[in-house]
Amino acid sequence: MRVIDLTGSRFGRWYVVSRGVTASRASAFWRCVCACGVEREVSGNNLRRGLSKSCGCAIAEVAAARLEDLSGRVFGRLTVGRRKGRRGSASRWECLCACGGLTTAYASSLKAGKTTSCGCAQRDKTAEANRTHGMSKTPTYRAWLSMRKRSENATDPSYGNYGGRGIVVDPRWGSFDRFLADMGPRPEGTTLDRVVNTRGYEPGNCRWATPKEQAVNRSTTLWVSAGGVPTCLKDACKSLGLSYKTVHARWVRTGDMAWSSNGALHVVKGGSHGPL
Repeated sequence: MRVIDLTGSRFGRWYVVSRGVTASRASAFWRCVCACGVEREVSGNNLRRGLSKSCGCAIAEVAAARLEDLSGRVFGRLTVGRRKGRRGSASRWECLCACGGLTTAYASSLKAGKTTSCGCAQRDKTAEANRTHGMSKTPTYRAWLSMRKRSENATDPSYGNYGGRGIVVDPRWGSFDRFLADMGPRPEGTTLDRVVNTRGYEPGNCRWATPKEQAVNRSTTLWVSAGGVPTCLKDACKSLGLSYKTVHARWVRTGDMAWSSNGALHVVKGGSHGPL
C-alpha cells in the first residue's frame, strides 16, 4: 500500500512529526504533537478525515468553559448568583439586577454583553426618550409618527400613496424635537399637509391645515391666478363673481381660462402641485 507522507502537516491542533511505529493494515500511523504539548501516534486516516483534531484538550476546554464559575461576577447591571443548570449544552445562571429584579441568563449571553439587565435598562431608555420632549401622547407627536409610518413603513396601509410613490421624510425630521421646532404644536382642528404634493415632508413644504384647506390641495384641484394671486378655481370664481361651472366647463372644452369680467383670471397650473 502506497503511503502518503504527512510529515510537517497540521490537522487541527496536531502537528505531524514523523512516521509512527504502530502497525495497521488499514492505515499508517504518525507521531503527532498536540498544541498543548501532548505527543501521540494517530491514524493517518483519522487525521485526513478530520476525525482526530487534538489529544482531547479542545473538548476539555469547551467543557471547562461551559462549567466556568460566574458566581459573583458583574455584567452590566447584573450580579451573577447561583447556577440554574443547563438547557442543552448552554449553562444558565440566576442573576440579581441593580433594580432588585431577578432574571436567568445564559453564560454566553452574559460574557458577550448581550444580556446586561433584567430588562429595566431598555425600559429606562424608553422612558428617557419620552422625557426628552414629554409630548408622546400629544396630537403633534401622533402626526409626526403617522407621517413617518406612511412614508417609511411598507406594511402601513397608506404606504402605497406616500412612501410607495416616493414621498419621503426629510432626514432633519427623523427627530421629533427638530420637527416640533420647525412646525410648532399642532393647532386644534388641523392636520399635517404638504403644500406641494409632489414633494416630500420637509421644512418649507408643510403646514398645519384645516380640512377645507386640505380639500383645496387635492390632486384634482385647478390653480389659477386671480388678480395675480394664486388661488383655487372655486375661490377665484367666487371672488370675481363668476360661475364656477361655466368657467370650468370652458377650461375642460378648450383648455383656455384667460377671461373673466375684468380679464384677470389666468391658469397657473392644475393637478397636484398646488399654488406657487
